[in-house]
Amino acid sequence: MKLIVSRKDLQDAVSKVYNAVPPKAQTPILNGILFKTTDNAVLNSVELQATDFSISIKARIPAEVEIAGSAVIGGKKLAEILPKLSGEIVTLETVDNQIILTNDASKFELYTLDAQDFPEIVEPEVEAQYLLKSEEIKQLIRHTSFAVAGSSDGRAIFQGVQMTFGGHNLQAVATNTHRLAVDEVELDEETSGSVSIIIPANALNIIARILPEVDKSCELKFNDKHFSITAGNFNLTTRLIDGQFPPIDALLKVESKYSGSVNLHDLKATLGRVKIISKENEYNTVHLKFDDEGLEMSAESFNSGKVVEHLNSQGKGSATVALNADYLSDILKATAAEELKFVISEPLKPALFYGEGEFKNIITPIRAV
Repeated sequence: MKLIVSRKDLQDAVSKVYNAVPPKAQTPILNGILFKTTDNAVLNSVELQATDFSISIKARIPAEVEIAGSAVIGGKKLAEILPKLSGEIVTLETVDNQIILTNDASKFELYTLDAQDFPEIVEPEVEAQYLLKSEEIKQLIRHTSFAVAGSSDGRAIFQGVQMTFGGHNLQAVATNTHRLAVDEVELDEETSGSVSIIIPANALNIIARILPEVDKSCELKFNDKHFSITAGNFNLTTRLIDGQFPPIDALLKVESKYSGSVNLHDLKATLGRVKIISKENEYNTVHLKFDDEGLEMSAESFNSGKVVEHLNSQGKGSATVALNADYLSDILKATAAEELKFVISEPLKPALFYGEGEFKNIITPIRAV
């Protein structure tokens, strides 16, 4: 194999597919990125592939192919080398069990692995297909993926985001059973019936990182086992999580003892100070007290002491609630609204938070002690 490519294109493609290289590979071949130029239909390009068996990523870039072929090159080394090169053009040539990478005055001789040992990435059969803008997909991910269960949680179903296609809407839901995040976008075409899939959060977070910055059309495909997204020059395929979330409609109907809003900037600053104390108590608890005079936020630690802050708020009624500070902080990071709205019920009943016209969040309170 011998090919000439743009360094910028190659660096971009490697940075994308490297997301599928596992941190601790089961076999050495999975540490590599497959370069493949044997597709006769596209001899003016090279395809890069990486997989950890659960997530697979492909990227295709223009190339001047002098000798067609394939090779597996260590992904980590490529990801380190390419950003440090200065020239605009990179030449890659296989010689025996090495790849010779040259760029201006730089020349690297890297060992390769046998491309025949690289796992074949098979496109899943398509049962459903949709088009969505990249910014809409990133919005859904940004507004929900933070609420999934952690990798140490034994319930795999809650380590993903449930996407439900129905009518003209795509609804995304994430929960770890202590909090819930919900967002929706409109679909261009009406869906016949309703279908739900659960996409692993780690795959969605990769998608959010590598989707084009420009608002580009993306093709979503899936069946009952796999989900695939194609945007521009790359494709990501991931296995789905089996199962279905419990109904959430009832959870979003919170009885209001207090409803109001607080300036987002002020709330972020206040919470940042209160967390200095709250992070040292057992559940990272902050106490919120709403009344006609505003919002009082406090936290206490047996080791450090106590903090009390007062903010202006616009609302009706009065209520108190104790929450995990990180859960509230995650909402503030994800929202773009100028104000955060609160709907508070009883101290131990779920509380609702949302920005104007944005995603909705439910947090289960902590029993105050």
